[in-house]
Amino acid sequence: MTKRESEIVEYKQSWHNDHLRVVSAFANNNGGLLFIGLDDKGQPSGLKNTKKLLEDIPNTIRNKMGIIPSIEYSIKER
Repeated sequence: MTKRESEIVEYKQSWHNDHLRVVSAFANNNGGLLFIGLDDKGQPSGLKNTKKLLEDIPNTIRNKMGIIPSIEYSIKER
């Protein structure tokens, strides 16, 4: 990964609903990229239940915040 965390890039090792704050901050500015499954240095940390997350995350964002996020899925090997 070539990007570092910044005002528009955030890395999280796993998904927790408290990350909705990051989504809200991006939505209230010019957008941003939230990467789930990467450590603070942007290296893959691995995720479990990826298929379920791909359904749950956008549904949670839509249901709790009323916005529809753009979701992309990518497999990066270590």
